[in-house]
Amino acid sequence: MILLSRWILLPLLVLASGLSGQEGQAYITKLDASLVAGHVRLTWKDAVGFTGAKYEIWRSPNEIAKDSLPSAQLLSTVAAGVMQFDDLTVSAPSYYLVLLKDSDGNRRNFFIPDRNKTTSALGPAAADPKAPATVSGLTVTLSGKTLQISFRSVPAEKKVSIYRTTIPVKSLTNLKDATLLGSTTGSKSPWVDSPPPGLDFYYSVVDASALASNTAGAFSSANTTEIAYGFPLVKVSEATQTAALSAALRPAIDQSLRPLPVPKLTFFNDPVTGQVMATQPATQSPAKVSPETEKVLSAWTKGVKVATIAFPAPRTLAEESAKGPTGNQKLLSQTVQAYFLQKDWKSSVDLLNQMLTLDLEAGLEARVHFYLGQSLAGQKSYRKAFLELLAARTMYRVEVQDMIDSLFTLLPSSKD
Repeated sequence: MILLSRWILLPLLVLASGLSGQEGQAYITKLDASLVAGHVRLTWKDAVGFTGAKYEIWRSPNEIAKDSLPSAQLLSTVAAGVMQFDDLTVSAPSYYLVLLKDSDGNRRNFFIPDRNKTTSALGPAAADPKAPATVSGLTVTLSGKTLQISFRSVPAEKKVSIYRTTIPVKSLTNLKDATLLGSTTGSKSPWVDSPPPGLDFYYSVVDASALASNTAGAFSSANTTEIAYGFPLVKVSEATQTAALSAALRPAIDQSLRPLPVPKLTFFNDPVTGQVMATQPATQSPAKVSPETEKVLSAWTKGVKVATIAFPAPRTLAEESAKGPTGNQKLLSQTVQAYFLQKDWKSSVDLLNQMLTLDLEAGLEARVHFYLGQSLAGQKSYRKAFLELLAARTMYRVEVQDMIDSLFTLLPSSKD
């Protein structure tokens, strides 16, 4: 009986000895697969004694063996010490295998259940093609002069839309007035954005087709950020602003859409009869005055004090004293305090022009024109200042009247 037990135990001992001695255990151990937020996460312990080794991660719809390895898919190759891999592209239950590749580039083909390969399928059930993409892990990070919106979307190939808004997003209804930045897929995350400074934005990632059809379940708290992100309103050079802001956010302002002064019209025909009107008499050429007359005029003008016309001092509107401004109102108030009242005309002009590229209500837009006109006058760009103050005049006629009056005198000395 004892002898028989030895014969039974001997092959088992030899097998165990063989496994523990194969190429110095050229395979990983403790492979574990788990389902996390719609994707599969693999963890393992690296093989001991293989400096410079790398590890290949394989996936297949069937359990992977030596003969079936060619039909499996190589997902990635990671360095030693990583000991984790997230399969974000898995769309159906699958089997996994992790193989060691030594420093010479030789793959060690060991297929040991529960050590370096899985024996049961793991992964999300086959997705309904009409079901909205599941978004998770939405984060926003500052990278240089941009914000990076990172997220996971399953299935990774489904088209999703990226939105930006100044108010928290609680449902699809809140996206009605949000800014659509563009469309992408989960496999192309992150999305890079360059928002205008001085405002904080909430970001949302939603299945594009589900949003268009208002599909139930297309939106949840995972589809949007809980807090707002943005750049602080700081004083930066024009070159930095140009580099930091996307050209798409700084469209050229169409001057034809702004109120312009009434042009001087010259009539050559009577508007009723059509008859040619009398022409203006020809002006005479100036004649030189006599030396005696010039001497008298020179003496007389020396005693005359010529009044100098100056543009009025900077002034603010009563609206700026409102408490707790939000959104674009807050951006304008910050600009007025930080730059306009400090007479930093260049920074004030730059930021106010950026505000005019945003979707502003009529009253707020008139306020922006009001401060932009004064800032341009501070730069002695009187012609541009005149146009801005005419635009502000629609709502602030009394406040800008003396400014417009002074500009009629200052226009000939304008720098533009």
